[in-house]
Amino acid sequence: MLCAFVCGLFFALSGSYLYTLIANRAVTPEVRPVVYDREQLANGTIYTTLGNQQEFNQKYAHQRPYLLELAADGTLVWSESTESTPFHYQRLPNGTKVYALHDIDSKRWSAHWHVIEPDGSKHIVQSQEIDHTDFHFLLPTPTGEFWVPGYRLQELEGQKVESLWLELQNQAGEVMQSWDSLSHVSLDSTQATETRKYWLEHDINDYFHGNSATYALDGALLISARNTNQIYKVDPQTGEVVWRLGGKDSDFNIIDDPLGGFSHQHTVSQLGNGNILLFDNGNLHQPQQSRVVEYQLDEEAMTATYVWSYTEAGRFSYAAGSAQRLPNGNTFISWGLEVDESSGKAKITEVSPLGERVLEIFFAPEVFFYDAFKL
Repeated sequence: MLCAFVCGLFFALSGSYLYTLIANRAVTPEVRPVVYDREQLANGTIYTTLGNQQEFNQKYAHQRPYLLELAADGTLVWSESTESTPFHYQRLPNGTKVYALHDIDSKRWSAHWHVIEPDGSKHIVQSQEIDHTDFHFLLPTPTGEFWVPGYRLQELEGQKVESLWLELQNQAGEVMQSWDSLSHVSLDSTQATETRKYWLEHDINDYFHGNSATYALDGALLISARNTNQIYKVDPQTGEVVWRLGGKDSDFNIIDDPLGGFSHQHTVSQLGNGNILLFDNGNLHQPQQSRVVEYQLDEEAMTATYVWSYTEAGRFSYAAGSAQRLPNGNTFISWGLEVDESSGKAKITEVSPLGERVLEIFFAPEVFFYDAFKL
């Protein structure tokens, strides 16, 4: 009798323990790094996210969304499941961490930003003057403010138009300044090639689709717009566009680029030598092809000369993706959302200045993958 009780208790506890192990294993995100050259591997922690595609398209099975931190060699260090898809997880220079969380009930893919201070305190940042906060980026200023992105929906020329709306907010959340793309970039600049379902059903012209913002070396804003295929240098004081690179009405001549330019790009940055680096999704290339590309800018002659690129045959990311130049000269790439979702290719690639693969990181097929950064 005693044996039956003890044995039953043992098997009950063992079963519970085994179930816990299996459950924990089941919810641990699949991460498989492959290091090709450890000596050339850049230092840093990798920040990225895994999303749930079902939130955006019901044809997909539910996937558990995560915030991820990986070691320099891609080994999983920390993960945390979130209630909905997170985007653009980063650690800022002062140690603050930020990420956007998708508002599931929003048909226009609205989000709100979570800010985690170095002391562990948390607060939410979102647009104050419009009802839509965007998930693509949150740009801090050197003095602690944030440029907060959103999409403003308005009537113009007999149609519903969505423009990029930026608010400069202080630490109390007060709006100090705002910027509307429609005040500076005309509807004629658009080169949109596809429309998402909700926008199509509701006749919304997503003419601009701002997807990244950073600073030029002189402190001006650099804004990337997917649907105009352009990068804008913007005076942060006046809001005026200083120049446009790419698209229909580029102020620059693009020189020596075998593909003739870029399209539907993401994560534009200006390097220390003044060059421009970006992830070229390549939706308008024939055939469609994604790559990372670098241009040398001459703001007097107004030329953008092709100097470097990295691509892999057959890779096409129709949306998302990122490119980052690392301190040791390597380039850190995330491949975003690819047409061939089940190809089994790496979602993250680190390459040397010579284009040699240093690191690849593989995830489960068909994960919703937006961007990644090594910081």
